[in-house]
Amino acid sequence: MLSTLFTIAAVHLIALMSPGPDCFIVMQTAVGRSRKEALCCVLGITLGVAFLGGALIVRPPVVV
Repeated sequence: MLSTLFTIAAVHLIALMSPGPDCFIVMQTAVGRSRKEALCCVLGITLGVAFLGGALIVRPPVVV
């Protein structure tokens, strides 16, 4: 039982450390365009996540 918990925790930790699509789009924009545009990307991603988080706090989805 405890070894299963450690296995799941290890897999979860590895998944958290791997970069996601947001990281790749910011890196691509920073390398291919400019730092200002990359920061605009970061701002857009942050606002989108904040909006979604706020929407989920106000009205959580109903799972049937």
